Amino acid sequence: MKPVPELESMQHLVDSISTRLQLEVEIVDTRLQRVGASGPFRRLLGTRQERGFINRYVLETGKPVLISNPGREHLCTPCDLKDSCMYRAGLSCPIMHQGHVVGVFSLVGLTHGQRDLIHQGGQRLLEFIAQISSSLVNGPLLPGSNRISPACGALPEVLATPPATRRSGHTCGRTRSGLTLGPDDPFAEIIGASPALMNTIAKARRVAASNAVVLLAGETGAGKEMFARAIHAVGATRLGPLVAVNCSAIPESLLESELFGYEEGAFTGARRGGKAGKFELADGGTLFLDEVGDLPLGLQPKLLRALERKMIDRVGGTSSRALNIRVIAASNCNLAEQVRDGRFRADLFYRLKGFPLYIPPLRERRGDIVLLADAFLAEVDGCQGRMTRRWSDEAAAALTAYDWPGNVRELRNAVEYAATMAEDEVIGVDCLPAEMQGNGDHSGCVPDQVSIGGSLSLRDRVAAFERELLASALAAVGQNVEGKRQVAESMGVSLPTLYRRLKELGLSS
Repeated sequence: MKPVPELESMQHLVDSISTRLQLEVEIVDTRLQRVGASGPFRRLLGTRQERGFINRYVLETGKPVLISNPGREHLCTPCDLKDSCMYRAGLSCPIMHQGHVVGVFSLVGLTHGQRDLIHQGGQRLLEFIAQISSSLVNGPLLPGSNRISPACGALPEVLATPPATRRSGHTCGRTRSGLTLGPDDPFAEIIGASPALMNTIAKARRVAASNAVVLLAGETGAGKEMFARAIHAVGATRLGPLVAVNCSAIPESLLESELFGYEEGAFTGARRGGKAGKFELADGGTLFLDEVGDLPLGLQPKLLRALERKMIDRVGGTSSRALNIRVIAASNCNLAEQVRDGRFRADLFYRLKGFPLYIPPLRERRGDIVLLADAFLAEVDGCQGRMTRRWSDEAAAALTAYDWPGNVRELRNAVEYAATMAEDEVIGVDCLPAEMQGNGDHSGCVPDQVSIGGSLSLRDRVAAFERELLASALAAVGQNVEGKRQVAESMGVSLPTLYRRLKELGLSS
């Protein structure tokens, strides 16, 4: 599909504004279709906001709206996610053309710092985005772009195209809405806006600028490799290759030669002329050692020497080879426990944990689950050439309540399953895998009383799950204010929201 110049200009404008203001930007049309987005929303270009209560109000009234307390404003009342809202603040302004509202331009705060920027900016920000909104229809969009003349009543194609004929912009790969996303922000590929994830991304950005060894810790499927690729893409070695090796997938007898290479005649069957190992292939770039906890004890000293000397010795070789590489390691097991059990060398562990980075699992950032599910659904529907469908409220609640032991990988598979099963535009809870429908095995994440019989409604099941989850979390960190603050941050809600939910669930003391 040929890129739409006006859409490219709009996205360029969005990126520029987001960078300048240090806020996220979303632009929607009259159907709440995203036609411009930054940060974690960028992968949702071309999809429809399924709730969008604030933007609906702006479209209907033509009035700008400042949301200071997301989830607690009267406009948020109908939203089923108001108690776990990922937003910290928002400012939405109508895009006007010839007296009609043709879209909404929004500035979004996802962190406490961004919330403060919106609160402090107030009227100045409102005036700024009103001017920007006007430029979208009265052009030029950017210096040097073709002017869109108001005299002829023209609109940017992305806003003027009738909604009924505009398909979802998602296609296979990284092209959406005819716009190929460039490598300007690799972290935009990591979907989510919860405080836990945003904090991890912020740390990853900081360490990416250095050449420090990074140790990614997190459960299977949490996204460790995505973080490794993003860190490499913005780091000093980004012009070099990224070579990934799964230490658990290679037989122990072959792992040394795979990592360090070998010389001709090193062993029976050795290739003539020898073979370069993963370290050499990554020279000038990044070596990603996935599942490093499965590295055999006998091979760990050689890896330690390679990290400290930045030199490797091929199997059967007589000389060392100097390398310029960055190392990122990852493990889904507790390496500190492996050290205590004698299964991992302490000196290698401390060498690898130069900058430890914890990737939170989905159950610690539930506010991101529907956002991820929307993005995966848009990709599936885009690859099938159909309009993007949406989740029913019951399906969204079931997705949010499930514990996701397989994390993002399991969620993607569940979305593909549901997309295959569904025949209607709205995907119901009955299309989800059985274990996510509230009446199956949730791998221990749902209390027994929730799954007994069929008398409890989905709402009651979700409430029982939430009650058990909050009670367990508070039991682990304590019932004091600091403990509750930790629980609120880990679950992506404000402290007042947590207090209110505890009271509603009968857990307040």
